[in-house]
Amino acid sequence: MVASPDLNPSAQVAYYGVPLAVWLTLAASVVVAVVSAATAIVVMWRSNVNSRRILREQLERGAEQFGRQMEHDARQRELEREMSLRRDVYLPVADAIVRIQAALG
Repeated sequence: MVASPDLNPSAQVAYYGVPLAVWLTLAASVVVAVVSAATAIVVMWRSNVNSRRILREQLERGAEQFGRQMEHDARQRELEREMSLRRDVYLPVADAIVRIQAALG
């Protein structure tokens, strides 16, 4: 009997004693690893951009709220000062009026 030649030519191709299928699998694995790493870097970068945008908005909103709070506090202090002045002026006047009315009759 005569041995038939192998019909699969890639089974005979080998570089450095390693079959071609192993080299192709290794190359595909390297490509997948590089694409995965690049995707991870892009996702991380976009996540950081979004996080910085959100933090910037929170900082601006906090500054606006702080400004409004300071304005409100200033108005409250002014109102308290005005009421204190009125009390300091009107109470002695009312007391004097009561004394005058009591003296008159």
